[in-house]
Amino acid sequence: MFFNLCPHFACIPRHAATLSEEEREEAGCTRLPTNLATVLDLFETGDPEFAAAFDEAVGCTTLRQAYIAVKRSEAAVFEGKSLEEEALMLHARF
Repeated sequence: MFFNLCPHFACIPRHAATLSEEEREEAGCTRLPTNLATVLDLFETGDPEFAAAFDEAVGCTTLRQAYIAVKRSEAAVFEGKSLEEEALMLHARF
């Protein structure tokens, strides 16, 4: 399952995930990343406003960089694992 950002979601008669690719494109919906590595790329090199909002939320750029480093190491550990394996590993860890 994936979720979409739709700038005009109020004018869409049903949930964006149920729309065809063409309907989403017409509505201006953008598909969100489906893996951690892509999200981390956005944190690092994506939209500057996105990075600034993250920095503001956590307090500084240093914390964002530390978060990215930790999450990249997690992504490396979970690469190639099924969702079930990942969940079991996280459950055992926490």
